[in-house]
Amino acid sequence: GAWEKYHCEMFDSVTWAWKRLADVQTSGCLVDPSGGVLINGCLHLINSRRQIYVFSVEQEKWNATIHLPPDRESEFNFRPLLILIDGKIGVLISSTEEWAELWVLENYYIHTSWKRKYRKDLRALNRQVGGECAPIAMLSTGTIFMICWRPNSCCAVMYNINDDTYTISAPFLSDVGSFLGFPFESRFCYV
Repeated sequence: GAWEKYHCEMFDSVTWAWKRLADVQTSGCLVDPSGGVLINGCLHLINSRRQIYVFSVEQEKWNATIHLPPDRESEFNFRPLLILIDGKIGVLISSTEEWAELWVLENYYIHTSWKRKYRKDLRALNRQVGGECAPIAMLSTGTIFMICWRPNSCCAVMYNINDDTYTISAPFLSDVGSFLGFPFESRFCYV
């Protein structure tokens, strides 16, 4: 397969300067629409070949690759979304128009400890909204934020995996080819 090479720099807020790091080479495009997950002092990004690359912020280097759950890394017709759930790395995997699964890496230091926590058939929801729903984010409350594309419009769906309920927004116009959603969840609180 094709290898991609990325130039890496890290901004130092003490010296207020950029620091050049070693380049990273991946076996696929390192573009994670979720922005990655920060846990255990490491930034985790998923590549186009469905491998999770791990960057140690403290060591300032790429030091591991985590493979997706068995039989999921080689499938081509699904979208993976890297998430943080209950303090663990998770991946929300959805197929086109059919299902969504939530997998959690139970032990961070054992990269084969993936456990499927949830599988939801999306076909009834897709029929109800009259289009195809795709998860684009998952909130810490267990709510999946989805965008549903229909022939002439889109709508948003908030699906709660805890009680199997969902709310459908009013339709909105969108150019399907250019639409991106960026849900924001504040983790800041006063003590």
